[in-house]
Amino acid sequence: MAQSSTSSRPPLNLDEEVRLWSNNSERERQENFATLYGLIVSLEYLERAYVRDSVSSKEYAPACIKLLAQYKSLIKLLHDDLDNPPYKTANSMKGLEGFMQRYRMDYPAALHRLIVGVPATVEHSAEAGEGGEELGKWVAETTQMLFDIENAYNEFFRSLSSSRKD
Repeated sequence: MAQSSTSSRPPLNLDEEVRLWSNNSERERQENFATLYGLIVSLEYLERAYVRDSVSSKEYAPACIKLLAQYKSLIKLLHDDLDNPPYKTANSMKGLEGFMQRYRMDYPAALHRLIVGVPATVEHSAEAGEGGEELGKWVAETTQMLFDIENAYNEFFRSLSSSRKD
């Protein structure tokens, strides 16, 4: 018969709330980690839906761009915590992969998308000959239009200032 050992710890109360932080900065860090976790999961399911053609490319691209932008903003807040994690172990990795390993997140599609940094529609259109050329042509035309607008704007104000001098 095993005897229960008496310890200095009080008995565990299962009805008591467990606090994950002791101050506001720790609470903010935990909330940011929770947001990162949610972004990774969301991106994984979006990638799977796109691959299975459950989501059209017109729906996929804006959603993916939004998630990537949110990730890029959030990662700036968590940069120090991801590089010097509070959850360090002897074999822990730093950065996003370390975070995913720590929380046993097996989401390879999301990890790939976060590393690449652009939606699959952009990644694969750049790889395809015609799509990449079309995208490049569109970017060049848009850039030229912006320069034309800027030149017209500057010329307009130059003509205004010269007409006032006369």
